[in-house]
Amino acid sequence: MTEKNITLNLNKNSLFTNELLLLSNSSLGNILKFTHSNSYENIKGLNFTNNAILDVNKITQSLRRSLKFLQNVKTNKGLILFIGTRPDIRKITEKLGSETNMPYINQRWLKGLLTNWENSSSSVKFYNLFLKKLGLSKKKKLRMMGIFEGLQELTRLPDAIIILDPTTDIDAVQEAKTLNIPVIAIADTGISLDDIDYPILGNNESLISLTFFSNLILETLKINK
Repeated sequence: MTEKNITLNLNKNSLFTNELLLLSNSSLGNILKFTHSNSYENIKGLNFTNNAILDVNKITQSLRRSLKFLQNVKTNKGLILFIGTRPDIRKITEKLGSETNMPYINQRWLKGLLTNWENSSSSVKFYNLFLKKLGLSKKKKLRMMGIFEGLQELTRLPDAIIILDPTTDIDAVQEAKTLNIPVIAIADTGISLDDIDYPILGNNESLISLTFFSNLILETLKINK
């Protein structure tokens, strides 16, 4: 199933169905021995390779709860920061930010971006105003672009963050929790849900699954325009 197929199957009357969840491989979890204890209640069974299979009804419940919260943030003109720095999901992260006019980070997390906002905001402003015009080497310019290019819309601390893989970007989760910024994350069976306010239960290792969830987020934000 390609990204195009998933997008075409979505509609504004029924954003997701159990069939779509199964087709997108969204219910496949980690191997049982790598499954976190607080995910046991969300597991329906195991497949032939001993991977946990998430209960589709639990996935649906988590989606509805998370997307409803996301709608409320958008309705109140909230600022959402998208985070996904794992190399294979960078394009998905960029698409989320670009198509919603929201800030995103898809190269590497800038330590202290949230918890040291006073300094971070100065760096973002400097990049926006001056850095593109400076005669930096191509290598250094690309490095700086990787950090700041998606942050041009980050004019203040976000009202919520959406993380595609909270295991990779655990530092972002921890900074958000320090500041009581709500965290929405695609949560597979291998991670603790304790620090995630709005977990979307599902497979975050598959590009098909992540594309499926990302398109649901995009459709939700577009509906709410």
